[in-house]
Formats: sequence, C-alpha cells, structure tokens
Amino acid sequence: MKKFEYLESLRGLASLTVVFAHFIVGFYPALYYAKAGQAHATSTFEFLLSRTPLNLLYNGSFSVAVFFVLSGYVLTFKFFKDSRHAVVLLPLAFKRYFRLLLPVLLSVGFSYVVLRMGWYYRQPTVALAGNNAWLVGLWNFKPDLWTMLREGFYGVLIKREVTYNLVLWTMNIELFGSLIVYLFVYVFRNSPKRYFFYALGIALFLRQHYLAFILGMLLSDLSARKESWFHKSSNQALFIALLAIGLFLGSYPDEISVKGTVYAFLDLEPWVRTRQYHILGAALVMTALLKLPWLQSLLSRKPLVLLGKLSFSLYLLHTIIMGSLGNHLFAFFTQHVSYLAAFVMTFSITLPIIFMASYLAYQYVDAPSVQVSQWAYDRVLAITARIDRPVSIPAFLRTGQGSKQNP
Repeated sequence: MKKFEYLESLRGLASLTVVFAHFIVGFYPALYYAKAGQAHATSTFEFLLSRTPLNLLYNGSFSVAVFFVLSGYVLTFKFFKDSRHAVVLLPLAFKRYFRLLLPVLLSVGFSYVVLRMGWYYRQPTVALAGNNAWLVGLWNFKPDLWTMLREGFYGVLIKREVTYNLVLWTMNIELFGSLIVYLFVYVFRNSPKRYFFYALGIALFLRQHYLAFILGMLLSDLSARKESWFHKSSNQALFIALLAIGLFLGSYPDEISVKGTVYAFLDLEPWVRTRQYHILGAALVMTALLKLPWLQSLLSRKPLVLLGKLSFSLYLLHTIIMGSLGNHLFAFFTQHVSYLAAFVMTFSITLPIIFMASYLAYQYVDAPSVQVSQWAYDRVLAITARIDRPVSIPAFLRTGQGSKQNP
C-alpha cells in the first residue's frame, strides 16, 4: 500500500538502529553499558555519549518498541478503515504464523550452518572487546540438527527459544501481540465501549511489550475514522512537539543509571521502567508521523523505502554475519591497526555484506513468505467456512463482532 511507504521506512530505520546497537554492544560496550572496564576510548567520550539523546542512534530497545507499535497499527488499520474486511480469527492466526515462520527458519538454519562449519569467531573478540558478557553468551554450544528444526518450526515462535539467533526473542512477542490485536478488533471493532477496553488493555499490559501493540492499534482506530478528533486535528506545532518528546523518551538509556543526566527527572523506578518510556516514545513518534506530511514525504524516498523492505531480513541476519565474518575481520585488523581503526574497517566491510545478504533473503524468502501466508489464510478460511460454527460472544460485546456482522 503506497500510503504506508513512510511506515515501511520507519521500520527500516529502526532495524538499522538495531544493527548499530549490536555493533556497539559487541565492540564498544561502554557506549551502551557505561562500565569503565569495557571502555576503549582514551577520554570519557563513551560514558558521556551513552547518557545523552545521541544514544538514539543505537538504542535497540527503542527500535524494538517501534516495531511493535507499527505492527499494532498496520495489522489492524484495514479493519478499522473498512468494515467490509471480515475479522476471521483462525485464518488470521495461521497467516501471521506462516508470515513469520519462513524468515525465522532461514535465520535459524543459517546460524546452524555457520556454527556447524565453525565460522563463528568468538573468544578472541570477547577478549579484545573487554570481556563483554553479551558476546560470551552467544553460540557457546554444539549445534544439533533436531534442536535447530524444532526451534525453527515452533520453538522460536511459541516458546521463545533463541539459542541459534538471540534477536529472535521478539518473534514470540510479535506473534502473540498480533493475535491479541486481532482478537480485540474481532470483539470490539464497532463497539462504543471499545475505549474502555483500550484503557483496560493498557493497564493489563502496562509492564509488557504487548503495551506497544495496544497503543499502535489505538492509533490505527483513531486515524482510520474520519469522525475522530485525531483525524480532524491539524496542529503542526503540537505534533512536532510530540515528535520531539517521543524521540527524547526513545533515547532514554537502557540498562544504566540516569542520575546526574538530562533524564534524571524521569528516574521513577520501580513504577516506570525503561521499556515503558521506549514504548511511549515509539507511540508518540508514530502519532507525529501520521500527522506531519513533510515527515511522511521525507520517509517516502526510495532508498528509505527499500531499507524498509529489507528491514525484516536485516534484523534476522545481522548478528550471524557480525559474529562470523565481522569477528574474523576485527581480530585480523587489530593485529595491524588501532582498535578504533579495526572497528571502522570491520564495520565498513561487514555492513554492506549484511545488506547484500538481506536483499537476497528478502527476494527469495521474505517476499515469498507473504505469498505463503496468504495461501495459508485462504486455505484455513475455506475450511472454517465449510464448518461455519458461530462463535458465542456475550450480548453486550456483540456490536464489535467482525466476521458475522461485517462480511
């Protein structure tokens, strides 16, 4: 859908930020964790940068929140926009599962081959990077074909097993978050009581990543309905302010103390935690993007849209290439040049290769997975149509039922 190109670009930028985050965590961990024993610069630059809004460039936690808010919005928009779109839960669940399955299988299988061939290069890089616990814990096991297949087909998505590729922890949340918003629109889409249930969902998932899906779905509801105040609002100054606040909250440092920083007034533990700031920041950025035409135009440029198309593959493959080729290059370069030069050279070579691998994965796995998921949807829809068993829903909620009242 052309109108969503700028959202595709936002997903691409978020994915690229995750790539930056893992390069930082792997090779300059003090920029992320602000621990003296992991510093590589001769000054306090690493510690200062980690506590400023500039860490937005590599704040992976915020980027994950953006992914989830986007999913809540995009997955539900057509159901709010047009009541003719039926919400048929079982086919939608299968469609979402198969949409995620093939890329996940590629990622797990690729990691298995790399591990089996002994191409991961871990220990020398761990020592060079300052005994980084994140690197120590990766790929520290013997590969097993059965374990890989089990993990690829259902372990990642159903049980959140991520031994072969750590970044896949988000896939379980992505699947079940999708099911939550599908269920919500099925029951409450046309209900006048739905805003009460939005509030209930926010309260229920306040400390979980599913909060992002609820907020994304709420934005979808508000922006799809022409009669809503959000759809009619055109105060550019307000939405620019929300964008600034969202980016500030999104840059809230992850896993370090904020005492004595510009974020100190937000240090409200244990009531409010980093995850909640990042989710709220992502929702505010999305809110602003939906109402700022100049920002939509900026993000609709072809390079950024292409980045968005590659985003899923980029997200799934980058740590595998970084942990094999990247670590080999880094260990080699540090024998001949300074630590900083070795990092820059490693990054400059590895990143284009990550992009090339992501493009191939997009062409031959990610894009076909969309077709496979649609095939699964059509097949399951045909089966459920033959069975045609009505779902019992309490009378006071029936105004929101999708598949019966909105064929």
